[in-house]
Amino acid sequence: MAFTIRSSVNSEEVSSILYPWVEKENWDPGFDGKDIQCAYYPSDPKSFFFGTLPQEQQDNKDDKKKDRVVSSICAIQHDDNTGYIAFYVVEPSHRKNGYGLKTFNHALQHLSTCPWIGLDAVEAQMETYKKSGFVVQTPSKRYVGGIQYHIKTMAASPETTSGDTVVDLTSVAIDKLIQQDHRYTDMHRPTFVSHWVEYHIKHAYGLALVDPKNPEQVTGFGCMRRCASGTYRIAPLYADTPDHAFDLAIRLTAMVKEEDAQFAVDAWLATDAPKVLFEDKFGWKSISTMYRMWRKGASTEQDTQPPLGLSNGFFAIASPEVG
Repeated sequence: MAFTIRSSVNSEEVSSILYPWVEKENWDPGFDGKDIQCAYYPSDPKSFFFGTLPQEQQDNKDDKKKDRVVSSICAIQHDDNTGYIAFYVVEPSHRKNGYGLKTFNHALQHLSTCPWIGLDAVEAQMETYKKSGFVVQTPSKRYVGGIQYHIKTMAASPETTSGDTVVDLTSVAIDKLIQQDHRYTDMHRPTFVSHWVEYHIKHAYGLALVDPKNPEQVTGFGCMRRCASGTYRIAPLYADTPDHAFDLAIRLTAMVKEEDAQFAVDAWLATDAPKVLFEDKFGWKSISTMYRMWRKGASTEQDTQPPLGLSNGFFAIASPEVG
């Protein structure tokens, strides 16, 4: 059978296919796939591809012959031309037929003009990606856990540990949040950040910290959404200091009123600060490790190193799907 790769049709198709697939892979996507429709897809609609096989015509002669989707990948191109690969899945019944490699190579070709192409890999796949020219940069750990009573009481206090003021994301100019994201990730991606923030404002949770003496000065921000497993994942979490990160994390979790709610985070481990916050202070358990990997793409004089923002203050990534 002829295997072909095509572009996605629309956000509804992408969400309807990817959400059940990645849920079965235990990647814990955003609940009901709304993050796919509202944030990932509109960030770069041309970045989603499906590998297909022809499907036999139905008994009803009026039915049009449709392809069967057997693989998927997203090859997003951010505003600064940084490429990122995600949602790379081959349907289990069609694995070991070469469809995955063809799909992956299609994504690399789509991003051939990008100076750097990134992805987040589980340890079991690191060697595979190394064969395609990817090198490891920084690990991240997914922590999961609840909030202890004494921390809940601290979240109820109007006083913050950092001394700064907690505000809703709607109170902060989007340019300020884009600058924060750029500062910590070294990726300039206003399109993604705008959609990500808008999605959390409408469908999830988001908070920022500002200097009370200068409210235009943003000292941190974080988003949090419910995921398929029922946990609430903080993503991202950027903060000037560990105290700022603590303030944001405890107040984000306090927005969930479920008594025994569980929370998760993909902690960026360029420093020990995220481990101290989530593992030592909160008592959350590590359940998996991912590795940020980069491959050199199109040569430019300016982009001699892969994106690497500030290590201090980068507590949690926004998403393994986009970096």
